[in-house]
Amino acid sequence: MSALEQTPHEVEAIPAPSKSLGRRLASLPIAARVAALTAAGLISLIVSSILLTQALYRSADRTADTKALFDLAATAAAAHVT
Repeated sequence: MSALEQTPHEVEAIPAPSKSLGRRLASLPIAARVAALTAAGLISLIVSSILLTQALYRSADRTADTKALFDLAATAAAAHVT
């Protein structure tokens, strides 16, 4: 049975598309938009700061390990120079 042959109560209703994020933000007052964007910027700043701090600690640990290896290599080189 085609859609034209169906009675009106058998035809499915197509739901209206939901509002996009841009339209939702555009409908907010300017103060709310500024507050939302400020909050998003602050959250991204905090997250990036945490990630960079962790990367710096890992880098410091690797640097200390590398220094220990160079010190060991220098000690070994000094032992062979007799």
